[in-house]
Amino acid sequence: MLASLETTLRERMAHHAVPGVALALIADSEIATEAAHGTKEAGGADPVTPVTRFQACSISKPVAVLGMLRLVEQGVVDLDADVNDLLTSWRVPPNASWQPRVTLRQIASHSAGLTGIPGLIHVGRDDKRCMRPTYSGAGCGHFLVAQRGAM
Repeated sequence: MLASLETTLRERMAHHAVPGVALALIADSEIATEAAHGTKEAGGADPVTPVTRFQACSISKPVAVLGMLRLVEQGVVDLDADVNDLLTSWRVPPNASWQPRVTLRQIASHSAGLTGIPGLIHVGRDDKRCMRPTYSGAGCGHFLVAQRGAM
């Protein structure tokens, strides 16, 4: 069965032009097997290994929301409370003289206006202007690219 899964995986990788993947199959809450296929970059020679790190990107959103909703269900947090009442290491910053009220419900539905999340900036790792989350109607990375005349 594992051989047929690997064949299907390689076919899907080719179809979607995915240069490499790492995966783990879980059985009874334990890693039953792990595998890696392809290269870290398209056209590259550096192979993917079972410990190669990939950016989770948007796949982490439903996992985070599931955890958040479990905390809501347990009465630990309120979906409609201002997140600034819960945050400790960072706060939703004011927008000029206005302090926005952002809730977990807004964050989960992508209507909170939060942008510029650290690690997801695509304008160059040396640009420190967007390394803290911000509250804005436009993505900081897109703003910087436009500012540089690239759009």
